[in-house]
Amino acid sequence: MEKALTLTRDVNNYGHCSHYNAQQTRQGTPQKEAPARGGEKARRSALSAPSPAYVLQYVQPFTLTTAATATTDCEQRTTSFMSASSDEAETDFTTLPRRFRALLQDPSTCAIEAFDRSLDCLARASCEPCTATHWCACQVVAAEAALLGSELAQSSLRRVLTTAQACSFIARWRRWIRATEHMHAGAVGTTALADRSQHQSWPIFPPTWELLLRPAYLSYDTRRFDFRGLLLRIFADVIAEGGDPSRGSGAGESVGAGTGGGDPLAMLHQTPFGARERGYARASSLPREELIQRPSPLNEATRYGCGGLNKLFKRSPLFDDFMALYRELVREWVAPQLGATELLYQARPIFRVLLPEHLAVGPRHRDAAYHSQPNEINYWLPFTDAHDTNSLQVESEPGAGDFAPITCGYGGVYRFYGNGCEHLNELNLTGATRVSLDFRVIRSAEEASCPVPTADMAADGGKGEQRYFSEGRYYERMVVG
Repeated sequence: MEKALTLTRDVNNYGHCSHYNAQQTRQGTPQKEAPARGGEKARRSALSAPSPAYVLQYVQPFTLTTAATATTDCEQRTTSFMSASSDEAETDFTTLPRRFRALLQDPSTCAIEAFDRSLDCLARASCEPCTATHWCACQVVAAEAALLGSELAQSSLRRVLTTAQACSFIARWRRWIRATEHMHAGAVGTTALADRSQHQSWPIFPPTWELLLRPAYLSYDTRRFDFRGLLLRIFADVIAEGGDPSRGSGAGESVGAGTGGGDPLAMLHQTPFGARERGYARASSLPREELIQRPSPLNEATRYGCGGLNKLFKRSPLFDDFMALYRELVREWVAPQLGATELLYQARPIFRVLLPEHLAVGPRHRDAAYHSQPNEINYWLPFTDAHDTNSLQVESEPGAGDFAPITCGYGGVYRFYGNGCEHLNELNLTGATRVSLDFRVIRSAEEASCPVPTADMAADGGKGEQRYFSEGRYYERMVVG
């Protein structure tokens, strides 16, 4: 059963940062019991803080209510729908980015025509309101996910407005259900599952390595670390160009597609600059003559993190101010939160802009696939609301396969073990741009077991090569105090 430990600082602007979009704090008082799979009951307690500045919280799953239980008619509709949709590839639009990368390698006429049909299907589904049959299927899937311990599917239902969103919702949560049932069957993570369902002797400060391996939601003071203020200045000219907030996000007039709730950063795709980005999942943005070129110009346009907005951020005169604020966050917030007086941190954090229905989507991976540093801990900070398909999807423990979207807003942070836990992005069907930052740190306490080479020791290592991940290149050392 999925569970995350939440560590929040008592500051302003705390977003509802949890996999379940809801939190309950009890200082020394037992939480309400919730039914677990197989009729067993799991009790969880939120415990007192390790210091007056922090509060530890458990994320408590909802109990399944009568109102959320699917009706007989809905179950009949869903049975029919599931039978008709047994081939998830036909309705799971999240596979489009992966299929597009394969298409760039083999742009045969047959493959291009098949991909064009999928784009047409996405265009129709993005403009079509969610049907009663799809809605019933979403309700049944959400109810099953709730029985297995995740409230997130239930709370996400209110954002399912189009057929495309419904198909994505069903495919994602069916995968989550299969993976969670597999874990409950004892095939994966038996020890970890036991740890999740039992009372833990918290708090522990500084956090042990075992604690850092568990996912956690945190928050920081956005008044002290005003990243959004800087980003609004960096993209001021783009935002000033304006855009039509009633417009859909990419493949036409998306019915009910989110427009970022008035957030200028979440509506970057609706500006003329954002609309000019190449690589949206629609035929007009993917000219056939460019698909068959070798090398294809669309390869660079759809590489994750290589879009025009990313380049504009890096070229901004305020980039150095942003980096200085990032280093202050590491020194004043990350290091104390880890109980570290010395650490290595990612010298250049990764700034990401995930546009709606854009094919520049990061693949499923573990960070260990890129370099062998098992002592890294990942921090993921959204600067816009992150939820559903515009967020990072992370499994709860290595090998679990129970991918769920990080759900939080500005001021929220998700800490997880990205070196061992697989994570990925999906095709963004929310209609809102996600802007985020992620970076990695290594405490000196863990560094001793796997030392990081210095840049001199790892000479001539190109970007992305194993030798590139060295102190003085990928990492910088920070001594606090």
